[in-house]
Amino acid sequence: MAAKKKKRKEKGTYKQFENLSFDQVIQKVEDALSAENPRDALYILKFATKKFGESAAVRSLFFRAYLLREKQLRAKSLHDEADAVRELANRFLPEFDQMPEAVLIDYMSNASGKKAVEAYAGYLKNGARSPKIEQTLAHLMFKGRDWKAVDILEADHPLRQEAGPVQRAAALMNEAAWEQALDALNPISRTSPYASIRVFCRAMASFFKGDDKTAARALEMIPSDFPLSRTIGNLKRILHECTPEDEKRAAMEAVGFLWDGPVNLQRDIQDLIECIDKKRFKQAVQRVQAVASGFNPSEPLRVTTFITECLWRFSATGRLEDYDFQKMAQSLLPKKIIDPMFIKIRLASSIKPFSSAGLYISELDKEFPDPEERKIAHALTLLHTAIFLSAQDGRMQFRVERPLIEKYRDQLGIRSDTYEGALLDMVRYSIRIDPGNRNAYEFLAALPRNSREDKKKVESGLSVMLKEFPDDPFPCLELASLFYQSNAFRKAENILEEAMKRAPHDARVLDRHVLSLLISSEINIRREKYHLAERDLDRAASFENKKMEPFVLEKKLLFDLKKSANQLEPDDPDMKKQRSLFGKRRTPVTLIMETLAEHPLYGRLKVLSLLLLDIHGKKLPRKTALLKSVDTLLDKELKAGVRTLGSSEIFQLLAPLGKEYEPLFESLYPAPLLIERSKALLNVLNTEDALRLYERILIPSLYKVIVKDLRSRAKKASEKDRRLLDFFRVTVDHLSGKKEDSDLFYEVIDEVEEGPALEALRALSRRLARHATGRLRMALEEFDFEILDEPMGFPGLPFDLDLEDLLPRMEGLMEDMEDAESDDERLFEALEVLSKIGMTETDAFKEELGFVIEEAEDWVDSLEIRGYPNHLIKQMRNMLFTTDPDAKREMKMIGRVLEQTGTQSKLSREAQVLLYGKARKK
Repeated sequence: MAAKKKKRKEKGTYKQFENLSFDQVIQKVEDALSAENPRDALYILKFATKKFGESAAVRSLFFRAYLLREKQLRAKSLHDEADAVRELANRFLPEFDQMPEAVLIDYMSNASGKKAVEAYAGYLKNGARSPKIEQTLAHLMFKGRDWKAVDILEADHPLRQEAGPVQRAAALMNEAAWEQALDALNPISRTSPYASIRVFCRAMASFFKGDDKTAARALEMIPSDFPLSRTIGNLKRILHECTPEDEKRAAMEAVGFLWDGPVNLQRDIQDLIECIDKKRFKQAVQRVQAVASGFNPSEPLRVTTFITECLWRFSATGRLEDYDFQKMAQSLLPKKIIDPMFIKIRLASSIKPFSSAGLYISELDKEFPDPEERKIAHALTLLHTAIFLSAQDGRMQFRVERPLIEKYRDQLGIRSDTYEGALLDMVRYSIRIDPGNRNAYEFLAALPRNSREDKKKVESGLSVMLKEFPDDPFPCLELASLFYQSNAFRKAENILEEAMKRAPHDARVLDRHVLSLLISSEINIRREKYHLAERDLDRAASFENKKMEPFVLEKKLLFDLKKSANQLEPDDPDMKKQRSLFGKRRTPVTLIMETLAEHPLYGRLKVLSLLLLDIHGKKLPRKTALLKSVDTLLDKELKAGVRTLGSSEIFQLLAPLGKEYEPLFESLYPAPLLIERSKALLNVLNTEDALRLYERILIPSLYKVIVKDLRSRAKKASEKDRRLLDFFRVTVDHLSGKKEDSDLFYEVIDEVEEGPALEALRALSRRLARHATGRLRMALEEFDFEILDEPMGFPGLPFDLDLEDLLPRMEGLMEDMEDAESDDERLFEALEVLSKIGMTETDAFKEELGFVIEEAEDWVDSLEIRGYPNHLIKQMRNMLFTTDPDAKREMKMIGRVLEQTGTQSKLSREAQVLLYGKARKK
């Protein structure tokens, strides 16, 4: 009943326009646009198009309405949705010389400098220049510094002719050389499009001279759409006599950077990096203080803290020694800031992420005394930790830290006893604390939800997003997917209706709406409720969605084939059945060709491949005969036209379907069915598309075909492509279980020098790792194939590193190190000096060197890693290096001494891996 009422209501809203003339309808649209209501304008325009047809006037209004909607969406920071609306606006883009001045300015406001100038060049075809548009373009040039864009204009056009002086002046303005910049702008006349830039420069020069009256007068002459309007507004408040003191003080703080001298942050940061690389740490500290004061004179300590935290990344990557970093931090920051900062650093690289996050959150009040800032920090910490754990697959950490998690349950918000549930709890708690963080919702939607309870958690989080972001269709789309997974089809349809209201022109919403109708038709076909299925298919087709058209056609064919199963004659001539005595024989093939006759080859192949995929996974009457008919037709189409298709079209045909299509098809992989019928498809693919495709369709049934094609391509490929192809082939051989030999990988890798080519192999290795398991996965992720040669395990140790056993040992070892005081550092320095002056053969040197080797082996014994495989020792090494700077420093010194004296080969395998990250050749 409610649906009927809704239908009557919708019909009634259109009814109010039915008796209006074309001019009256257009006036209604103009009124809606004047009231800044583009949704109503678009609604009326659709009616006008249906009743009166499409005309230049209607297209122009569509363009204006979409531009206004884009502007509203950008104001709400919904840039993806705004980009989608801009694409729709571009479909109705009128000729620029026919565009009103105000509309062209709106179009330019979110266009690049080049596109904006091209638009104005088109506008000039009508012969009339527009000072307002030229001023808008001048501001765009000044803001974006895309000075070459004006070169498409006539040589004598002011925008092009006067761009040179403005470009030179802009560079001087950046250096706060206002007088010199004003001199550079002398050629700019009062009527120039760039005149407001000269006025701004005059205002600033007067301001720094102390001539406040001239500065204030000049500032009043600058138009409101000037790029630096916020700074100008603050200066006006400062110079106006009637401004209240508190407002004036706030304005002075906002533009305080103007009177603290010229600031060139890029240059200062470069100087800072140079000081660190050259180990001039006192100068580096002074440079940090200078940058902080220049960037934010009112609160330099906040900037200093931020820069110090950034410098920790230098320490983490070995560019800056931990000891030197700690000394710099102590020189730059008070102790009350250093302590929480180092807790934060431990969080960033901790082997105990849950408890480290809990500890950091419990200490947040020291770093963020303001409650609102503390809330945001709390929420971001939870989200960061959840993202880190998800990327690292933190199930093991969850098991190890269970007792510690209990201690920090209130800080972490964890109530679940499962790892997956714990991540969802943390993200939901993050949303509760800071519901305005869109990234949290996106991550929540991407997390696995295997149980009903987990699905409810995701649903509740996305429901919050529905309220917090009333114009964003994202939560509607994700909730629809969630409802489909739970077979709650009616709820899915209702939430998609809401998405249509929020973003009626967003391509993602339209795609998902069509998909929902296809899922509904699928259910009704299965139940043989053909009248309902037909209604859904007609509605899906009415959207005229190019992306979804093959899926709509395929479902329509399935509907016709199932509904007409008893009326269709077989395609097989050998079957003994009474032929039709009247009219043309109607068979599955004729029915299919009637539907697809007007479509190009690619479209026919796409629909046929989907139909074949669909029939394979369904119970249908006369299924065998139907499969044979579709098979025959597909074979015929493939043989006739494969060579006429492009590489990108073949890629699209063979690529797997997205997960959102799971309710429609039993399998999402059309590639096996198509390649089985025509291996010539692979020959059309270029190497780049082939590699992209094989990464996506790497399933056991295709291993053999993929290996054969990779081997064939490698014979004719360039050197760069051949290495990628060979690496891919070796990986597939290992995935299939035919090979297990690290040398096969190193035969490829050893041919490649350090640089982009090796990075391309590393990137490919990481991408292929998701298809592997066990040691092969670890080897591909680490790009270290010695892991393949290591034993699967050994007595007393599982394959995965047992942190429950290892953590206490590490902590005990660290405590011993803190208590022990030795002269190791002086010993290492002495050995380095002796080796440099050639005294390595003396008894004293050999004796002292023996102590260093014993020290390295003591590390191995203390950690109880003797006999461990290399990759687990590497894990231990990484843990030590990220959690204990002193351990890292001592090991690096030991390794450096042994390397410089050429005696690293005397170490055991375990000690070599611990010190250097890999076993050195003897």
